[in-house]
Amino acid sequence: PQVPFAAAGDRSDGTMQCEVLNVSVSPESHLVSLPDSTNPANEAFHLLGVRLRHLRRQRPLKKVLVTSTIPQEGKSVVAANLACTLALHTRQKVLLLEGDVRRPTQSKIFGIANRPGICEWLNGDRTLAKSMYRLEQPGIWIFPAGTGTGNALELLQSGGATAMMEQVMNWFDWVVIDSPPILPMAAT
Repeated sequence: PQVPFAAAGDRSDGTMQCEVLNVSVSPESHLVSLPDSTNPANEAFHLLGVRLRHLRRQRPLKKVLVTSTIPQEGKSVVAANLACTLALHTRQKVLLLEGDVRRPTQSKIFGIANRPGICEWLNGDRTLAKSMYRLEQPGIWIFPAGTGTGNALELLQSGGATAMMEQVMNWFDWVVIDSPPILPMAAT
């Protein structure tokens, strides 16, 4: 199935079609911000979302980058929960962008099969609409890392990523970026 949303997209009528995916969340995913969650951690993410919306009243804020110092600190779980919280409590269009192309984990968190995404778009193999997906239950869009190639980092630094960010900033109310940890990146 396809779902349109009003944006300057890949169709001539001004809407963009994204494939809709059903999520299959396991308890091991630590995804606590879904509508039917009774986990106490859900309240902490709700409070974070409230504070971000409050900051937005004082200055322009559309992008939130979530990172950590080293791998396995939980940044991807935080990014996924924050994206779900913002979508649930604001009814705005939220994109979860999987910027960690070396170790993508969002597909595992949401229980969806690996899908083409950022790497394929940067290679010119797919349009933006074919590279993003609507996750039905949490009500967010995801732009997965895709299948990384040996030159994935070079592609991200090529300037295509800047153009991509400018475009998605026009389409979405919030963009939550799951970035790579900073220390391993500094060493490479």
